[in-house]
Amino acid sequence: MKIVMRIFQKYKELLLFLFFNAGTTVFNFLLYYVLYAVVLWNYMAASVFSYTVSVFLAFYLNRRCVFLSQANVKTSLSFFILLKVVLGIIGNGLLYAGVEWLEWKRETAWGASTGLCVIISYLLSRLIFKGTERRGRKS
Repeated sequence: MKIVMRIFQKYKELLLFLFFNAGTTVFNFLLYYVLYAVVLWNYMAASVFSYTVSVFLAFYLNRRCVFLSQANVKTSLSFFILLKVVLGIIGNGLLYAGVEWLEWKRETAWGASTGLCVIISYLLSRLIFKGTERRGRKS
């Protein structure tokens, strides 16, 4: 048990990031499903709305539960939204390249693009919440 606690303490921030962002992904899927299948929204409207809500949820959870940041909300939120938009473009670009150019299976390309985007997201989210915190500690 002590070994597990040592590992958890060493990688606490990363593990919390993975946990809360996986939870946000599940929330995004469930909200999309409810809006599309139950409320009968158009699939694109349901997707855009659920993704947008999930980005704000991810911001809150990352700021409060993962990075414990006191960074300026407006500044860190602006950078976080920009990060999510850019990662969406990169992720879809990598997915397209994997399927169309490299002729990978869709599942393989999706897994590779998602994995890379998670790594980039963690590193840049950390920079956003810890880096902007150094510039100004306003909430």
